This record gives sequence, structure tokens and C-alpha cells, in this order.
Amino acid sequence: MIQLWHTRGFATPPSSTLTRAPQRAKNFVLDFSPDGKLAVVAMQKGDTVTALDLKSGIPRLTIDVGMEVRGLRVVGNTIAVSGSRKVLRFYLPTDHRPPDSAVGPQESSLAVNLGGWQVGRVIHASISPECHHVAFIADGFLHICDASTGKYLGRECADTGVMVWFAPDGCDIWCVNDRDIVKVWRVGGWPALESVGQTFRLELECPPAGYPWVSSHGYRVDDCWVLGPDGKRLLMLPPHWQSDGVHRVWKGQFLALLRRGLPEPVILDLNP
Repeated sequence: MIQLWHTRGFATPPSSTLTRAPQRAKNFVLDFSPDGKLAVVAMQKGDTVTALDLKSGIPRLTIDVGMEVRGLRVVGNTIAVSGSRKVLRFYLPTDHRPPDSAVGPQESSLAVNLGGWQVGRVIHASISPECHHVAFIADGFLHICDASTGKYLGRECADTGVMVWFAPDGCDIWCVNDRDIVKVWRVGGWPALESVGQTFRLELECPPAGYPWVSSHGYRVDDCWVLGPDGKRLLMLPPHWQSDGVHRVWKGQFLALLRRGLPEPVILDLNP
């Protein structure tokens, strides 16, 4: 049994426009709550974040963050949202909050200004698993800031970098270039970013820490097939859902597809 949750109507333009082909490719950012009950999603460079209940498929909370979203992370009972100059944190909805509640930036539990640095267009951003650091690609450099104080920690050259994310341990940053080559940087100490001399090609090699998009329940995607823990084929992904690993997010039996060009993220529950 496969359950498909629709995310349309709150992370993208009004649903009446979704029957037409998208006018431009969209990028999405998504994270799951630690207990696997919620998916938190936003359109990159949009200004709205939504928490979707994975049991009912109903939006539990919609947040107008008041800035362009560059990255987000769910840690404990909070949602951390990064813009190009600020990090905001919001409390996750509780059971007593009515469905489809809405909040604004003034209801953020914590706001940190990322000061002491000047960059132009931010291409991509990522927040570490414990919200200790924020990493950006901008102006041909990989930048890093302290997510708690906003202090600018440093930068390293990433002239062809197009995407950045943190390894599961939060200590390594993986920066992928336009040729699908990933370079690994270590966070901490001096300098704040230190090359560990490791590179690998997406989907062809697996780093020692393992891919951050691998399911903890043993599910995986092989070519166009979603495979169960026993290797059995569960679902063939249609062509417009197929993507590389960095545009897939796993949480146990949940699979989120964030392929560039989709009008909305697709969330599959592989074991309803």
C-alpha cells in the first residue's frame, strides 16, 4: 500500500493554477519532525513555511516568515528557518492548536541576525542538524555563520558550488558543484572551514558518513524504482518524479521528492 500526501495549495501558488504546467522551475526545502509526525516544507525564496500532519494530510501550521526562505531544519519542538540575513525559530504545533493555524514573524521564539558579512545572491543554504551553524553558497564562496549568535565564522572558495548540506553528524559540510562532484569541509577550530581532502561523485560513491538522504528503515530508490527493505520493488516513479539523491528526503517509511521543476513536493508514505 502506498499513501500519497498532497502538499499543494500552501507551499506553492493557489491550487487553481496547478492544473497548468509550471511557469518556471521551483526548488523546495523540506524536513521531517524527529517523531515523524510532521513534514515541514517551504518553496525556496518563498516566504511561507507549512507543517503538514503526516497522519491526516492536513496542514497544522502555516508560517509567514517575512523573508525569503533559504533553508530550514526541524530540531526538537522547533522549526529553524534561515534567510540570507536572519535565522528565525518557531515552535511546532501542539495537539491543542487548531488545524491550519497561522503565525507571523513576530511570533518567532528566537531571531538571530547574521551580521558581519556582506554577500550578494545566496544560491543555497543549509542549517546543521542541531542548529549550531548555517552554511551558504554565495558569490562563489561557501560561507558559515554561528546560528545562535549570528557571528560570521569564515568562508572558502566554492566558485562552481550549487548546493550545500550538512552530513548527519553536523561536523562535515558537503558542497556539490555543477558537475555533481562533492567536496567535504570540516566545521570547527581555526579556520572555521577546513578541507578534509575528500571528494566523491553523487550517487556513484558513498562517503564514510553515509548519505543524509538514506532511509533508516532500509528503503531506497534504485533507478526509477522505490525498493522495500527486502529489495522488493514497491513503486515505479513516473518520469517527472525521478531525481537524484539530493532532491529526496527520507524519514523512516516517508519519502519526499523535491525534484526541480515539480509544482509541489511529493510525499509518499510507503507503509500506511
